[in-house]
Amino acid sequence: KATAAQQQLRHHARCMMTGQEGKHILVVDDHHTNRRILQVQLQSWQLLSTMASSGAEALDLLEEKGFDLVITDMQMPSMDGVEFASLVREKNAILPIILLSSIGDETRSKYPHLFSAVLTKPVKQEYLCRAIQMGLQQVSEVLQIEPAKNVLMNDQFAISNPLQILIAEDNLINQKLIVKILV
Repeated sequence: KATAAQQQLRHHARCMMTGQEGKHILVVDDHHTNRRILQVQLQSWQLLSTMASSGAEALDLLEEKGFDLVITDMQMPSMDGVEFASLVREKNAILPIILLSSIGDETRSKYPHLFSAVLTKPVKQEYLCRAIQMGLQQVSEVLQIEPAKNVLMNDQFAISNPLQILIAEDNLINQKLIVKILV
């Protein structure tokens, strides 16, 4: 039987943010206690966090700084999570947004294009960890769709390094093709 310390260690190991350390997360929630809980959790995963108490404040912060992911509450005065996410999407199509909502909220099915994940409150650490990992991974995959082209040799290589190459090919078409490629 595992001790409480071993269970805690096993749980913590499942939620490691390996390779994601130092990513900057914007947390938007009108309740101070909820923001503080998320801030402590993100710090334990070695993620940087900035707190905003409203959608308007968060939009200003997004203009000033670059963020890797946003966690927002659904129920906020003056601007709810859907309105906030819609405004963010107008300016940034790939920024992952995780919505924290109440039980029975159908936001995910109504607005699938807005959120990378919708989690029901109270959120279990494991689910939040997984949602953050998936959101950050999706962004890195989108940004790597067109990898940088590696140039093995520069255009002047043949001039500075003249070579004689023997082509051993019995098919005449392949011989011509190889000569055309090499010239």
